[in-house]
Amino acid sequence: MTGLGGSTGRPVVYLHIGGMKTGTTYLQQLMYANRARLRDAGLVLPGDSWSRQVRGVQDVMRLGRRDPHIRRQARGVWSELLTEALADPASVSLISVEFLSFAGRRAVSRVMETLAGADVRLVLTVRDMSATLSSQWQTVVHNGGKFSWEDYLDDIPRPQAQPLRLPRLTRRPRHEFHRTLNVPRMLTVWQQVVPAGSLHVVTVPRARTEPGELWRRFAGVVGVDPAAATRPPRDTNPSLGYASTELVRQVNRRIGRLPQSEYNWTVKEIVALDVLVTRAAQEGRAPMSRPAHQRAMAWNRLTRETISASGAVLTGDLEDLPVDADPEVLAGMPQRPPAPGSEEMLEAAELAAEALRALIDRRVDKLGRAGVEVERPTFRTPDALAADWASAADPVATAAGDLAATARQAAVLLRRLRAERRKRPDGLSRGR
Repeated sequence: MTGLGGSTGRPVVYLHIGGMKTGTTYLQQLMYANRARLRDAGLVLPGDSWSRQVRGVQDVMRLGRRDPHIRRQARGVWSELLTEALADPASVSLISVEFLSFAGRRAVSRVMETLAGADVRLVLTVRDMSATLSSQWQTVVHNGGKFSWEDYLDDIPRPQAQPLRLPRLTRRPRHEFHRTLNVPRMLTVWQQVVPAGSLHVVTVPRARTEPGELWRRFAGVVGVDPAAATRPPRDTNPSLGYASTELVRQVNRRIGRLPQSEYNWTVKEIVALDVLVTRAAQEGRAPMSRPAHQRAMAWNRLTRETISASGAVLTGDLEDLPVDADPEVLAGMPQRPPAPGSEEMLEAAELAAEALRALIDRRVDKLGRAGVEVERPTFRTPDALAADWASAADPVATAAGDLAATARQAAVLLRRLRAERRKRPDGLSRGR
């Protein structure tokens, strides 16, 4: 160990708490791709994969408890992570999961109580709000969200660090915004539980002319040599295009209630992030509206003020959070965002239908190999499906309804597969 944390006499634990859409996936994948070298350089990443850190944070924050699969998978994982992180008084560890940024006061207290024996240091990565809105909306949608881009922009609240208390289970756009993007709220909640000098803010560079600059800034905060991470990340964090996101949203409106883990491994991972993401370049991002861009600048201003008032150690530059809109950029924005084209959405729907049919076939085959006989569904041919959609009064709504029905079939098969795996944990292959 190189003693990255200094001679505190206690294990040092860095919590990278987010926020969402601030380069977190890039940093997480980069660090896990170089986990062994970072350990040699003095930085421990508890958990043999980043997904274990996710499960651990779900455990301690009690997230996903309504989903039996997530509840089983997460049980006890936070304690496992802490056992690894706190084993050596001289160790320096890092847990990086943006779900931590969602925490309210009670959840923050619960997390900190479990870390009573450690020197806890917090890192919050922050990005220009105008660059995060589109990415966050499509993330909310491919996690099951049902509100449109226009509604999302219309419901961006006025900047406030401590929003009015909202019902816990609401999924209104305003609640999602405060939960996932309200950086002043995150700072206000977390700064109270660590001493001065232990809260760090890293800004995401606006310019992309210097690849790796975010990692260099982040590495400087935790005290590790950036050169210890030379292997590129295995995965990226792909974003959906506008038309595909709207299609998934319409599917979500029709699919009914599914446990989050069944939705994730049927719609999110298989349809959205494996297949529809390939259309992102041709579809383009959801277009920003003029009022939303101006509201984003106002949020940047409050974020800058809150960072300065918090006493956080800043790495980067507050100029990465612009507060004045470029007049030419603003003039080119619509007052209201246009809807995506139906033709693009139907093209995406054809790809989604093909992916779901293949997924159902794989799951039926797996159940068959396990000795569980399942009747294989009969599907319309792609040409027949496209023709039915084209002749419908509302082609996109009809396509979304068909996709939702097929996705429900696939989710039921996943449920049966998981039940079989619990019966014979060593006798049925995992996967999709």
